[in-house]
Amino acid sequence: MRRYFLLSTLALLISLGCASTPDGPTTLATAKSPAWSAKASPKEMQVAVSPAGKTLRVLGTSGMVLGAGADAIVNAKFRGPIRDSLAGYDAAEVYKNIIKTRLEASLSTPPSEVAPFASTAGSTSVEEAKKARYRSIAKGGADLLLD
Repeated sequence: MRRYFLLSTLALLISLGCASTPDGPTTLATAKSPAWSAKASPKEMQVAVSPAGKTLRVLGTSGMVLGAGADAIVNAKFRGPIRDSLAGYDAAEVYKNIIKTRLEASLSTPPSEVAPFASTAGSTSVEEAKKARYRSIAKGGADLLLD
C-alpha cells in the first residue's frame, strides 16, 4: 500500500512538472522581441599593400626580417593614398547595416539592436559578466539574443 502511494505521488509530481514547463527554448520563429548585436572591430581598416612579408617568410628568420622591411617601405608609400580614397568609408557600419537589413527581412518582428559584450568590469568572471548582460537585455524586453 505504501509503495502504491509513493509511486502514484511520484507519477503525479512528474506529470505536474511536465505540464508546467515551457514548450522549449525560444527560437527565431517563436521570438516575440528579438535583439541582436555585432562587434565589428577594428574601427579603422588596416591597409597592407605588400605581400612580400608573407612570401619571404618561407626563407626563415632572415626572410621574415627582409619581408617586414619590404612591407614597411611599400605600405609607407601607398598607405596614405589608399587611406585618403577610403575616407568616410566605415567598414564596421557597412557590416552592421548588412546584418540589420537581412534580419529585418527574415524575421516577422523587427529586432532591436543592443550593445555588444564589451567588458567584465565589476564582475569576478567573464561568465558572471555575460549572465548580467543577458539579464539586463531580458529586462529590456528581449526574449532572444543573436550575438
